[in-house]
Amino acid sequence: VSFPSLLTCLDKLRQDGYCAENPCGMLDPSQDQTYDILSVLVSELSELSSDNFFHFGSDEVVLQCWNTTTILEWMSANHLATFEEALEYYEEQVYTMSVKLDLTPIHWQEVFDNNIVLPNNTVYQVWKSFDELDAIVKAGYRAILSNYDAWYLDCGFGGWCGYCSWLDAWQNEPLSSGNLTPSEEALIIGGEACLWGELVT
Repeated sequence: VSFPSLLTCLDKLRQDGYCAENPCGMLDPSQDQTYDILSVLVSELSELSSDNFFHFGSDEVVLQCWNTTTILEWMSANHLATFEEALEYYEEQVYTMSVKLDLTPIHWQEVFDNNIVLPNNTVYQVWKSFDELDAIVKAGYRAILSNYDAWYLDCGFGGWCGYCSWLDAWQNEPLSSGNLTPSEEALIIGGEACLWGELVT
């Protein structure tokens, strides 16, 4: 780790609930250097892409990792009463960064689930359900469907999700819910299959 001072929970374990997979580590939202380094990293990585979309992640955020004296003091000084408000601050900084770099930000649906309100050019990637997809586009956001019960190609190799057959994947249609208007359907960019390496060797 090049900048351990910018991370929390480095000494914690998945078994204790501090991350989805070892090794644990969460960015410290209280330090300006966190955003400085992210900006440089995102700028360099975005140059490798032919479009202006950039996925900022933001899933599996373990807010208890921010329960440190330094972060709590920063939260108090910035009138942030909860860790959810600290997360919203972080996401707003990331959004500002994406605007400066002329990027369209993509986040996992957890940002939306946490009631963080970002501008409508934000794209959300949905991994849970069609209901979630519908809620996101009805709120005026664009979305990408990657529901785990059809398009997680590693499902069936771990204990948390059942096997997805090629038939499941082939029949999975992002526009099939029947609950959307044509203008809402137009906000669905499409779908993407995912393959998580921790379950595939």
